[in-house]
Amino acid sequence: MVCAKCIKPALVDTGLTVDELYPFIYWGLLPTAAVVVVGERRTTASLRNLGELAARIREADGPATMRVYPGTGHIGIILSYAVLFRGRDPVYEDTLKFLEGL
Repeated sequence: MVCAKCIKPALVDTGLTVDELYPFIYWGLLPTAAVVVVGERRTTASLRNLGELAARIREADGPATMRVYPGTGHIGIILSYAVLFRGRDPVYEDTLKFLEGL
């Protein structure tokens, strides 16, 4: 998941193909900052591709972090941002810390 608040207007060309970015399709462009949060039980994106996404942003001197949360899937990550589900895991707090560091 790439937080919309982390995307700055300037984008950097990474040379990645659409398949390498899946499911983050930016037609070869990446945000200059991103927090990538993923549940260990995800069924959509591969950890390799997500790690590559964060690594390419860091290589372009952008702040990027990737965190894998054990025991949760895609829906669990999304629910972590909802007020009623905050605190069940550190997803929300970790995202805030990243944003505060920008």
